[in-house]
Amino acid sequence: MSNPQDVNRKMESTSDVAQVEGMALAPAKVKLLEMKARLAETDEEIGGTLVHLKRLQDRRKDILAEINILTSPILNLPPEITCEIFIRCLPPPRTPPHPRDAPILLGQICRCWRTISHLFPALWSSVDALLEMLETWLIRSGDNHLSVSIVPDAQNWPLLNGPARTPIFTTLRHTSHRWRELEIVRHLQEFSVLLHRDDPWNLPHLVKLTLLLANNGRHPNSFPPNLLSNLIEAPALREVHLMGFTPSNLLLPWSQLTTVYAENLLPIECLLTLAATTNIITGAFSIWAERFFHLPNPTPVVRPPHLTSLTIVGEQCTELLDHMELPAIEKISLSIGLNNNFAPLCAFVTRHAAMKLKEVELEIRGAITQRADFISILEAMTGIETLSFGLHTGLMNGPLPWALLSNAALLPNMRALTIRERLDRYNEPPLHEEDVVNMLATRWAGGEGTLKKFCLVTTHVFVKGAMHPGFDALAKEGMHVDIRSHGSGPFLCCVF
Repeated sequence: MSNPQDVNRKMESTSDVAQVEGMALAPAKVKLLEMKARLAETDEEIGGTLVHLKRLQDRRKDILAEINILTSPILNLPPEITCEIFIRCLPPPRTPPHPRDAPILLGQICRCWRTISHLFPALWSSVDALLEMLETWLIRSGDNHLSVSIVPDAQNWPLLNGPARTPIFTTLRHTSHRWRELEIVRHLQEFSVLLHRDDPWNLPHLVKLTLLLANNGRHPNSFPPNLLSNLIEAPALREVHLMGFTPSNLLLPWSQLTTVYAENLLPIECLLTLAATTNIITGAFSIWAERFFHLPNPTPVVRPPHLTSLTIVGEQCTELLDHMELPAIEKISLSIGLNNNFAPLCAFVTRHAAMKLKEVELEIRGAITQRADFISILEAMTGIETLSFGLHTGLMNGPLPWALLSNAALLPNMRALTIRERLDRYNEPPLHEEDVVNMLATRWAGGEGTLKKFCLVTTHVFVKGAMHPGFDALAKEGMHVDIRSHGSGPFLCCVF
């Protein structure tokens, strides 16, 4: 057993050691606290220094920006020049807005460009209705006139909710008083909702209107019987591009229109449109295929007094010309199929050549095999000064040069002749360059004749260095000769 005295001595010894250690640790704790306080003060000073450094760095960046403005040629341009450059950077019409495209991208380059782009309304005056930032876009466009395009897109933004319009469309409609151009490309059933006859729209500045079907066509009897409206309050409207829409299914201020482009019409709809547009100056119409061709009996004669240029495209449409009296017509363009009666065309040209008709463009999608038909067309054009022929077969490899060379009564007033032909080099005779040169020389007559300009676009192979020298001789005398030969390699495209 342990002696009690020894135990007491050990306890006293242990207590003494603790006291000694406590005395040694007390200064260390104080020192540690002091060091931590000094560290906190140092961190605080560093934080303040970093804030000051950041302030100095920002100040330096601002100074550099000012220096760049003063020294950079592009940033030192007058704002109006910069704005014009910005306009040239805009994507093509109907391009969905994207942060990587102008005008949004322009505001991400620098502060100067961001300020200019946001204060330049013309950059934001083309509006796509299917746009997330529609309201912001409209605000930035200021009071500028708007070019509005409402077209389908991959995201299928909801302009309609069943038979009702969505807030997107409503928001856009509230800016109609600023619209200068409006394009709507939607499915047929959506037009009944978008152009439903409700409160009239305020369209004081609308100049151009485009209404097209998204499926690029329609059956002639597919339109609803009710008239579509909402677009009659447009006193400045002058130009329309339509697909299937006519005065019978769309209320427009037809009588004030001067330019009309209309597709997918029945023959009678073409005549009714001409009758309604009493101030039309330029008209272009696409007629449905011949299985739909029908004119009621009797068919009225239309007489738009100011129509100067008329274009008709259709497999069978020459009979329409029997029902037109156009006292101001100067140019007519026809693109027709071979299965046409050419007598109405000849009669139309004969009637109007004595008035103002001076230019005829005729494209026949086929080959005229009867020389009598071809000559009858030429004989009717005594007053024509500019003639353009297009055929899906050779034209300059036989009948035309011979006819113009041998008969001075054909096209006596012709000043410009353009031929577009698709010569079949395997099944048709080649083009005889000498015949063409002789015809041109006869009509040119050393500059004393009427023909001054000749253009030939052909699949006949003209080879460089092997052309008839007569073409060059005529050009040197002053005649404008333009030969365009399709092909590659040594084939020719030459304007003398």
